[in-house]
Amino acid sequence: MSFKQSHKQKGFTLLEMSIVLLIISIIGVGVITTFSNDTTVEQYKKTQATFNRIRDSMIGFIASNGRLPCPAGPTAARTSSAFGKKQEITSPSPITCDTSTGILSTDVSGGGGGDVLYYGAVPVRDLGLADSDAFDGFGKRIGYVVQKASVNSNATNGMCRPGFKAMDINNNVRYICYAGQASGSVDSATPDITIWPAYPHTKTSSQDAVYVLISHGPNGYGAFYDNAGASGAATRNSFPPSTLYSAEMDNLDCDPATGSCGTSTAMDIHFVSKSRNKYFDDLVMFVNRNDLLSDCNNYSQLPAQSGSTPASSCYTLFGMVQK
Repeated sequence: MSFKQSHKQKGFTLLEMSIVLLIISIIGVGVITTFSNDTTVEQYKKTQATFNRIRDSMIGFIASNGRLPCPAGPTAARTSSAFGKKQEITSPSPITCDTSTGILSTDVSGGGGGDVLYYGAVPVRDLGLADSDAFDGFGKRIGYVVQKASVNSNATNGMCRPGFKAMDINNNVRYICYAGQASGSVDSATPDITIWPAYPHTKTSSQDAVYVLISHGPNGYGAFYDNAGASGAATRNSFPPSTLYSAEMDNLDCDPATGSCGTSTAMDIHFVSKSRNKYFDDLVMFVNRNDLLSDCNNYSQLPAQSGSTPASSCYTLFGMVQK
């Protein structure tokens, strides 16, 4: 006696298939999001590491020259001899940074003196760095901001002693010295590069900077980037689309109050350094006078010293004296 078995195959219904696909999609989005977040974190870490190398090289430049360098032209092609080279007009004195190379500038006080502010690329070749150090972890060029007074600083001067406020003097020449005082006066009569912790600004929580490094983050608003490969000139990216990005706008030549951004040579003297969020992804490193003193001590591997005539060290090269 034989039995004939019936094998009835049951397929997936449309509803069941939809549920399966939905689950797969949710898992896939989670994996992609995690990967994206991990990648962004690594890009920020890479940028911070590059910032640190630039800072270390800056103190070596100051020790050798008694001043900070002008920026490099932000649009120079990577194959150009001008790429990563400080763009300076040295004659007649005082030194001015060559804005014909694409360096942005603004005259803060309107008098053409040391308050002129410059924004360009990091002069990596003059700092002895690799060309790759001109770029952040997101492939954009790192911004470098400095004042005219700081690229004309002289070596040790009688003003570089306790009681004087040499770093608050915004003449054509500024002596890069620690004058026995806090880092910044935040005085509108003697404007420096001012760092704000948020927008709108509050004077009580701001700091003055000697120079600033800026990465415009993953969105790259306002950053210079290579749009034609290494052989082509860099182009400036689009600006933030609305006042929701007011803090990012303050790191560009924009008016955060109106949301308007220009492509002129104007640059604000205020920059924002704060925690990142949906509408602010910039990474900003600023160095003030106290930072320079600390960097100098580390560079010379000597402890801080007192008096107007310090022993032979990094101080003597650019007049740093601690009270």
